[in-house]
Amino acid sequence: MDEKGMTEPVLIAKENVPIILEVIGKDIEEVVDEFTMGHCTYHSVVEELYHERRQLWVLASEEMRIQGWLVTKIQNIAGGKRLILDLFGGNGIFNENHMDLLLSHLDKIEKWAQRHGATESFGYVRPGLRRKLKKHGFHHVCDLVIRPLTGIH
Repeated sequence: MDEKGMTEPVLIAKENVPIILEVIGKDIEEVVDEFTMGHCTYHSVVEELYHERRQLWVLASEEMRIQGWLVTKIQNIAGGKRLILDLFGGNGIFNENHMDLLLSHLDKIEKWAQRHGATESFGYVRPGLRRKLKKHGFHHVCDLVIRPLTGIH
Protein backbone atom coordinates (compact mmCIF):
# COMPACT_ATOMS: atom_id res chain seq x y z
CA MET A 1 0.00 0.00 0.00
CA ASP A 2 1.15 3.52 -0.62
CA GLU A 3 0.91 6.49 1.68
CA LYS A 4 -2.64 7.26 0.54
CA GLY A 5 -3.97 3.83 1.52
CA MET A 6 -4.18 2.52 -2.03
CA THR A 7 -2.97 -0.80 -3.27
CA GLU A 8 -0.93 -1.15 -6.42
CA PRO A 9 -2.79 -1.68 -9.68
CA VAL A 10 -4.10 -5.22 -9.98
CA LEU A 11 -4.51 -6.95 -13.33
CA ILE A 12 -7.86 -8.73 -13.27
CA ALA A 13 -7.74 -12.30 -14.54
CA LYS A 14 -10.25 -13.01 -17.32
CA GLU A 15 -12.24 -15.39 -15.10
CA ASN A 16 -12.72 -12.55 -12.58
CA VAL A 17 -13.75 -9.91 -15.13
CA PRO A 18 -17.51 -10.68 -14.80
CA ILE A 19 -17.33 -10.17 -11.02
CA ILE A 20 -15.49 -6.85 -11.34
CA LEU A 21 -17.85 -5.69 -14.09
CA GLU A 22 -20.72 -6.08 -11.64
CA VAL A 23 -19.05 -3.30 -9.64
CA ILE A 24 -17.61 -1.00 -12.33
CA GLY A 25 -19.31 -2.09 -15.56
CA LYS A 26 -21.72 0.85 -15.59
CA ASP A 27 -18.80 3.27 -15.12
CA ILE A 28 -16.88 1.67 -17.99
CA GLU A 29 -20.00 1.84 -20.17
CA GLU A 30 -20.40 5.57 -19.41
CA VAL A 31 -16.76 6.27 -20.30
CA VAL A 32 -17.10 4.30 -23.55
CA ASP A 33 -20.28 6.21 -24.45
CA GLU A 34 -18.85 9.61 -23.50
CA PHE A 35 -15.27 9.50 -24.76
CA THR A 36 -14.67 6.89 -27.49
CA MET A 37 -16.53 8.69 -30.28
CA GLY A 38 -17.84 5.37 -31.57
CA HIS A 39 -14.38 3.80 -31.79
CA CYS A 40 -15.66 0.89 -29.71
CA THR A 41 -18.74 -0.22 -27.80
CA TYR A 42 -19.11 -1.42 -24.25
CA HIS A 43 -19.97 -4.86 -25.62
CA SER A 44 -16.77 -4.98 -27.71
CA VAL A 45 -14.65 -3.90 -24.72
CA VAL A 46 -16.19 -6.62 -22.53
CA GLU A 47 -15.75 -9.23 -25.25
CA GLU A 48 -12.06 -8.32 -25.61
CA LEU A 49 -11.60 -8.46 -21.82
CA TYR A 50 -13.16 -11.94 -21.77
CA HIS A 51 -10.77 -13.08 -24.52
CA GLU A 52 -7.69 -11.34 -23.04
CA ARG A 53 -7.30 -8.94 -25.98
CA ARG A 54 -7.67 -6.05 -23.49
CA GLN A 55 -6.60 -5.90 -19.88
CA LEU A 56 -8.55 -4.53 -16.91
CA TRP A 57 -6.55 -2.99 -14.08
CA VAL A 58 -8.09 -1.77 -10.81
CA LEU A 59 -6.76 0.42 -8.06
CA ALA A 60 -8.44 -0.29 -4.73
CA SER A 61 -8.37 1.22 -1.27
CA GLU A 62 -7.37 -0.65 1.89
CA GLU A 63 -11.06 -1.48 2.32
CA MET A 64 -10.99 -3.07 -1.17
CA ARG A 65 -13.18 -0.36 -2.66
CA ILE A 66 -12.30 0.22 -6.31
CA GLN A 67 -11.10 3.80 -6.60
CA GLY A 68 -9.93 3.72 -10.20
CA TRP A 69 -9.67 1.44 -13.20
CA LEU A 70 -7.79 1.35 -16.47
CA VAL A 71 -8.37 -0.70 -19.61
CA THR A 72 -5.23 -1.33 -21.65
CA LYS A 73 -4.40 -3.16 -24.82
CA ILE A 74 -1.16 -4.48 -26.27
CA GLN A 75 -1.11 -3.59 -29.96
CA ASN A 76 1.24 -4.93 -32.62
CA ILE A 77 2.89 -2.09 -34.53
CA ALA A 78 5.61 -1.99 -37.16
CA GLY A 79 8.76 -3.02 -35.36
CA GLY A 80 7.21 -4.15 -32.08
CA LYS A 81 4.33 -3.68 -29.66
CA ARG A 82 2.69 -0.72 -27.99
CA LEU A 83 0.77 -0.41 -24.72
CA ILE A 84 -2.48 1.41 -25.44
CA LEU A 85 -3.87 3.31 -22.44
CA ASP A 86 -7.39 2.83 -23.69
CA LEU A 87 -10.06 3.73 -21.13
CA PHE A 88 -9.93 4.90 -17.54
CA GLY A 89 -12.29 6.02 -14.83
CA GLY A 90 -13.40 5.35 -11.33
CA ASN A 91 -14.49 6.99 -8.12
CA GLY A 92 -13.62 10.63 -8.64
CA ILE A 93 -11.02 9.70 -11.25
CA PHE A 94 -11.55 13.01 -13.04
CA ASN A 95 -10.66 14.75 -9.80
CA GLU A 96 -7.06 15.97 -10.09
CA ASN A 97 -5.86 14.11 -6.97
CA HIS A 98 -7.28 10.78 -8.12
CA MET A 99 -5.79 11.21 -11.61
CA ASP A 100 -2.36 11.93 -10.10
CA LEU A 101 -2.72 8.81 -7.95
CA LEU A 102 -3.58 6.66 -10.97
CA LEU A 103 -0.67 8.11 -12.96
CA SER A 104 1.70 7.49 -10.06
CA HIS A 105 1.08 3.76 -10.58
CA LEU A 106 1.42 3.80 -14.36
CA ASP A 107 5.03 2.58 -14.23
CA LYS A 108 3.89 -0.75 -12.75
CA ILE A 109 1.52 -1.29 -15.67
CA GLU A 110 4.19 -0.24 -18.16
CA LYS A 111 6.68 -2.72 -16.65
CA TRP A 112 4.08 -5.46 -17.17
CA ALA A 113 3.69 -4.32 -20.78
CA GLN A 114 7.46 -4.38 -21.30
CA ARG A 115 7.50 -8.01 -20.16
CA HIS A 116 4.96 -8.64 -22.94
CA GLY A 117 7.12 -6.95 -25.58
CA ALA A 118 5.81 -3.37 -25.53
CA THR A 119 8.36 -0.65 -26.21
CA GLU A 120 6.10 2.41 -25.75
CA SER A 121 2.87 3.67 -24.18
CA PHE A 122 0.20 5.42 -26.22
CA GLY A 123 -3.11 7.07 -25.45
CA TYR A 124 -5.70 9.42 -26.87
CA VAL A 125 -6.31 12.16 -24.31
CA ARG A 126 -8.00 15.49 -23.89
CA PRO A 127 -5.86 18.65 -23.44
CA GLY A 128 -6.03 18.72 -19.62
CA LEU A 129 -4.82 15.15 -19.31
CA ARG A 130 -2.21 15.74 -22.01
CA ARG A 131 -0.59 18.35 -19.75
CA LYS A 132 -0.58 15.88 -16.85
CA LEU A 133 0.92 13.10 -18.97
CA LYS A 134 3.68 15.43 -20.17
CA LYS A 135 4.89 15.53 -16.55
CA HIS A 136 5.15 11.72 -16.76
CA GLY A 137 7.35 11.75 -19.87
CA PHE A 138 4.72 11.56 -22.61
CA HIS A 139 5.00 13.88 -25.59
CA HIS A 140 2.29 15.35 -27.79
CA VAL A 141 2.14 13.78 -31.25
CA CYS A 142 -1.00 15.16 -32.91
CA ASP A 143 -4.46 16.56 -32.40
CA LEU A 144 -7.54 14.75 -33.67
CA VAL A 145 -10.46 16.65 -35.09
CA ILE A 146 -13.95 15.39 -35.79
CA ARG A 147 -16.83 17.02 -37.60
CA PRO A 148 -20.24 15.48 -38.17
CA LEU A 149 -21.18 15.37 -41.85
CA THR A 150 -24.85 16.02 -41.27
CA GLY A 151 -26.05 19.17 -42.95
CA ILE A 152 -23.08 19.34 -45.39
CA HIS A 153 -24.29 20.17 -48.92
